Amino acid sequence: MNKKVPLGVTIALMIIAVSVAVTISQIVSLSYYNNDYTDVEALKEAYSKLNEIDAIVSENYVNETDSSKIADGMAMGYIAALDDRWGAYMTADEYKATLQSMMGKSIGIGINVYQDVDTGYIYVSYVMENTPAASSGLQKGDLICKVGGTDVNEMGYSEAVNAIRGKSGETAVFTVKRGEEYIDFTIIRQEYTDISVQSKMVGNIGYIKITDFNDGTPAQFKSAVDSMKNQGAAGLIFDLRNNGGGTLASVEEMLDYILPEGVLVSAEYKNGVKEDLFTSDANCVDLPMAVLTNGSTASASELFAAAVRDMNKGILVGEKTYGKGVMQQTYNLSDGSAIRITIAKFYPPSGVNFDGQGLEPNIAVSLTEEEAKYFYKLEPENDSQVKAALDYFAGLNNSGAESQAA
Repeated sequence: MNKKVPLGVTIALMIIAVSVAVTISQIVSLSYYNNDYTDVEALKEAYSKLNEIDAIVSENYVNETDSSKIADGMAMGYIAALDDRWGAYMTADEYKATLQSMMGKSIGIGINVYQDVDTGYIYVSYVMENTPAASSGLQKGDLICKVGGTDVNEMGYSEAVNAIRGKSGETAVFTVKRGEEYIDFTIIRQEYTDISVQSKMVGNIGYIKITDFNDGTPAQFKSAVDSMKNQGAAGLIFDLRNNGGGTLASVEEMLDYILPEGVLVSAEYKNGVKEDLFTSDANCVDLPMAVLTNGSTASASELFAAAVRDMNKGILVGEKTYGKGVMQQTYNLSDGSAIRITIAKFYPPSGVNFDGQGLEPNIAVSLTEEEAKYFYKLEPENDSQVKAALDYFAGLNNSGAESQAA
């Protein structure tokens, strides 16, 4: 509710919230950044300044004020002042959506999309199983050209995509161009499970694409690995290109499934204390591996790639990774909102932190200009980086054959 009221109560509550956040930070000793608000005097100074602002606004501001927005704004400002590149304040709604995403759940119709470079329309790159889109007959390669009767280019790509999304139970209405045919769709949105792992055999090598790391990814990953093994795969390609990361717990479970015994990831906190975050047991997948990377392979994806490389189970193929080697922790607040701050540096098995540096590939290869332009349509069989990985496996097989013959 918008109302013109003194902001003192809101400010007081925010100061209390800040004090609580500081206390938590001191107790757990995990905050990666120094916090200037560590004593009562500093808090008094901050409160005095906000009171001064409050007095000026209350007396002179011509419009109504919204105490909720002001509270959110002060919380955002506090986190922004940390200069934490990865820090964030999330409103209650934003935090709820984040938790849902971490659990591998989404609300919508169940498609992955890109903007088509030739038409500007919405290109359907993947239709997830057991979703409203799949049930309605939407297909990979479809071009969504109209949303709600309005041309996508007239509406704007981002706005059109947002219009397809929405609340569960509501309807998405759009038109698809499939070849020369135009097809109208009316689909009721609902909650569905994200498909973050896709797999197929490419020759005698198992190709596994991982688009995200969420709570549902490990089960999908294990199923894909087992499927490739059962089909006689002589090696495994893990495609982490454009994978910006996700939950540590999911990466831990996946790496433990494929890698031999050892420490996979450790962390160093503000106070200099180092901790082994997770380890792998002796059970592993006895196949050679290659991890495809590019400049958008980041965070948890880099941990996955580094662990495969450092445990001598595989190589990296493609381009240098992004270089996000720090860990964030999310703390939920009493009103349902939350803050995320950086609390530690990551270390892969090699013991070398890659933050700001990235991981260099063992086999450096870039996509052609045409491949990069149409990457969202690129199939593994026609992908230069996949082919480089396949050549690597072929070399292993030839080397093994020669050694055996000798």
